[in-house]
Amino acid sequence: MQSFLAEFPRELIEASKIDGCTPIRTFLHVVLPNSLTPMATVGILQFLWCWNSMLLPMLYLRSDVPLTVLLARIAGSFEPNLDQQSVAAIVTMAVPLVVFIVFQRFFAADARNRSGGKE
Repeated sequence: MQSFLAEFPRELIEASKIDGCTPIRTFLHVVLPNSLTPMATVGILQFLWCWNSMLLPMLYLRSDVPLTVLLARIAGSFEPNLDQQSVAAIVTMAVPLVVFIVFQRFFAADARNRSGGKE
C-alpha cells in the first residue's frame, strides 16, 4: 500500500487542487477511489494470513480450535485418515475461496481500467 501511494500520480492531486478541492475532498474523491484495489489486496492477504495462522492456536488452545488446527489434528501419525483429511481440507478451503470470489471483481475492474477496456 505504501509503494502504491508513493507512486500515486501527483498530477491528479495537483489537478484537484486547481479545481478547488480541499485536501480532505481530494483524498475522498481522487485518492480513495483509485486505491480500492490495493486496499482489497491488503485485506485479502491479511485475512488469509490470519486464517492460515496455525501455530499459536495449536500450542495454546485445547478446545474451540480453528478449522486449520482441526485439519492438522486429523492427520494421524500412524494412520493417514485420507477421507477425513480431504473433507476437512475442502471445508477449510471454502472460506478463503468465497473471500477471493467476492473480491475478484476489484481485480477484474482494475485490469479493465488499466488496459483501457479493450479486453
